[in-house]
Amino acid sequence: MILCIPVFASQQILYDSQVAAIQYGWSADLHWQVGEQLARRDDWRGAVAHWESANPQTPDQLARLVDAYMILQRWDDAITRLRQIITLQPDHTWAHYHLALLIAPSNPLEAEQHLMLAQRSDTYTDDITTLLDLLHHNFSPVRLGLWFSQQERWDLAEHAFYHAALIGDPVAAAYVALAREQQNKNGADWMTYALDHAPQNAQVYYVYGLYLRQIGDLDESVSAFITALTFDPFNPAYNAELGVAYQRVGAYFNAENMFRLAVQYSDNDPLFAEMLAAFYAQEGYRLTPDRLERLQQSRANLPPDPTLRAGFGWALHQLGDSAGGLIEVEAALALEPDNEQALYYKAQILIDMGNIPAAIPILQRLAAQGSTWAQDTLTRLPEVTDEPE
Repeated sequence: MILCIPVFASQQILYDSQVAAIQYGWSADLHWQVGEQLARRDDWRGAVAHWESANPQTPDQLARLVDAYMILQRWDDAITRLRQIITLQPDHTWAHYHLALLIAPSNPLEAEQHLMLAQRSDTYTDDITTLLDLLHHNFSPVRLGLWFSQQERWDLAEHAFYHAALIGDPVAAAYVALAREQQNKNGADWMTYALDHAPQNAQVYYVYGLYLRQIGDLDESVSAFITALTFDPFNPAYNAELGVAYQRVGAYFNAENMFRLAVQYSDNDPLFAEMLAAFYAQEGYRLTPDRLERLQQSRANLPPDPTLRAGFGWALHQLGDSAGGLIEVEAALALEPDNEQALYYKAQILIDMGNIPAAIPILQRLAAQGSTWAQDTLTRLPEVTDEPE
């Protein structure tokens, strides 16, 4: 009932506003008020219609309208209103920054000017530094789109990729497809175009693999990455993503091999070394004992993540290095003392090492927290007392 009150109140305000409009006509203030109510209900198209009718003239109102345009991906309208804000307030750093983001794919020189003006505020310092570097060194809309995708701004990534795809770039078209699927929009036509126009392009098939993974076609994603590697076999990123694809379908030995090749072909790049270590942490317990030395060698590349550390320790234990596994689990607990997975693995390793008395308090602690794993283990240990220590 409590959750319904704001919705009901919003509906009442909308009704009252419509009554007022019938009686007195639509004023700018009334249009703006109705737009705000519609925005609260995520009816952005309705909100924009009313805000446009209000004919906003202040920078704050125009910025509100720009936000709505960007949600709706009405980029040209957003650009027009951002320019209007800057005309009214030339030092409006928010407007300069967002205008730069939108025009950079088609007009990088003007975008650079707006980024320089936006530097007056500390709000965007890190982003502006990166963007200026992108604009100055071999700029392309695709590289800009990739940066947006790293920020998980898939709407802006699609906008950037689209500008490159317009001139017939199949790789950009493939990225448009991926960006659209990331937003739950259909990207099939764009991907078909990319594959039809670049049937032997490794990067197109690489993006195709990512696209297939996004739509849930894991088996076909494996095939796509394999095809990419037939055209560019020593690319570490392609090898690594094939490793991820194999991992997703349960082909763990193949996955390990591809991650190791990615490390080899990248000259031990930390990014790929960390991916291999993370794989061992997640899936190492599924491998055979002859992989133990490989796991031990990758230990230094693990990130400071307690869950990965715990998983890595469990993998070491499963492959025969219980002492090393216990060290890793302790390292995980040093990062996060209440990590349930690490506590559970520690207890299990202690049990397997014959130190049941040391494991019991840990299992009792987990059971008190509602861990079904711990409770199951407790019921199978005759040494357990009724009360936690």
